[in-house]
Amino acid sequence: MAFFPTNQNLFSVVLAIFITSFLLLATELVNSQKTCRVFLHSGILLISNPAYDKYGSGRALYSTPVPIWDKTTGNVASFVTSFTFQVSNFKNFYPGSGFIFFLTPTDKANIPPTSYGANLGVVDDNNAYNQFYKHIGINVGSLISLRTVKWNRVSGALVDVNISYDSLSKTLNVIVSYPDGTFSTIAQVIDLKAVLPDTVRIGFSGTSSSVGTNLTQVRQLQYIHSWSFKSNLATTKTTISDNIASF
Repeated sequence: MAFFPTNQNLFSVVLAIFITSFLLLATELVNSQKTCRVFLHSGILLISNPAYDKYGSGRALYSTPVPIWDKTTGNVASFVTSFTFQVSNFKNFYPGSGFIFFLTPTDKANIPPTSYGANLGVVDDNNAYNQFYKHIGINVGSLISLRTVKWNRVSGALVDVNISYDSLSKTLNVIVSYPDGTFSTIAQVIDLKAVLPDTVRIGFSGTSSSVGTNLTQVRQLQYIHSWSFKSNLATTKTTISDNIASF
């Protein structure tokens, strides 16, 4: 999970989308970049394709910008997003790289040119790398995580993630649930208004192939099987609710 840092009326928007066709998802709801792929027959998103090249990266963004705080009132949105992902070994390669769910300014929606490998498709190669162990992290404007917890990686396992932000306490909570009934939790206080503009893009970014520290190739498959997003923002006249049930 990462954040890369007029008078309106009680304004409220309700967006409810239920996807049964992945073609609709691909053409209307999600903008994909670089090696990100969508599969029409199964409704599954491949964040980045390790078969593409040794420096593969990909990004999938919800097609519409999302308001995250109101300039007039200063109110900040609360939101909940849930998704199910699967990370699987690729051929005989050692597994490596990873992916994030992120919120980013609208002018930073495109993948930086040298953001492969440990940069996860979000920062260029001049930035410091993240922690080199299997983990779940919360990051703000950097790949150095503010909080981490161990990730119990099992190739091919379906893992459920719930990320919620409470605007009153300014707390981001992450719950990761594994198939065996165990789970990991992590939380961090973050003032979204201090680190993000009022409108953002949301989605997934990742890299699934790179060269390891010993110059060996590391690759893996990273799939998103389902994704939903719901936010609520009170402005001067109504309440904005974005309810995105993707696929």
